Amino acid sequence: HELHSKISSDNKPCEQGPTHELCSNIIVNNVLCGHLRVLYPEDRQFLLPEERELIDAIAGDLERWLKEVNCLYEIRRGIGLELPLDDVCQQVLKHLIPALQFPEAATVVIGLDDRRVATAPHHQGLTHEIHAEISEDSKVVGQLRVFYPLDMPFLLPEEQRLIGAIAIELEKWFEAKKINETLRKRLEEISCLYEIRRTVGLELSLDSVCNQIVRHLLAAMRFPEIATAR
Repeated sequence: HELHSKISSDNKPCEQGPTHELCSNIIVNNVLCGHLRVLYPEDRQFLLPEERELIDAIAGDLERWLKEVNCLYEIRRGIGLELPLDDVCQQVLKHLIPALQFPEAATVVIGLDDRRVATAPHHQGLTHEIHAEISEDSKVVGQLRVFYPLDMPFLLPEEQRLIGAIAIELEKWFEAKKINETLRKRLEEISCLYEIRRTVGLELSLDSVCNQIVRHLLAAMRFPEIATAR
């Protein structure tokens, strides 16, 4: 995608053949996504340093915004309810790290539901931190934390907002996962009772009845592979 901004001195699209141009590339994750361009007709004064700095600053803001949007989109797309918690955390780390301003220096730690997943720690002292809590029913169940070494610029509002937005996505996933597991468990229990009642009424032998009960009961257990029913 290419982003264009064509402005003339009277604030109308340039219809003359513009020959003077200020252009700043918009690069996200080492990929050229577009350009921010200001075009002047040839009879206008041009190449003011202040305008050059302004164009670069705006292009930088667009780059950060695109990185954050892409990060959130990929995380939302990648954390399905079928995934275990560890895989979800790895998806978050995979897309969050490139979206940070200093990915090579950052250490990210996700703590959720008594589990902890982190990127490889750096050897420098990590005392700079931004974080967001992950809650369930007004109870804190985890944190998303980003650490930087002492000598790195830090506490950018944009990164704090991004961390907060990702924490909200983890909250939504965690809540939906719990609801999904509860519904699945309830369905297994209902199916267990139904199958036992259906088959027991057809059996004439006590041994067969007991075998049917054990069969369907074990299938409804949370860990049927290690459970024993008698």
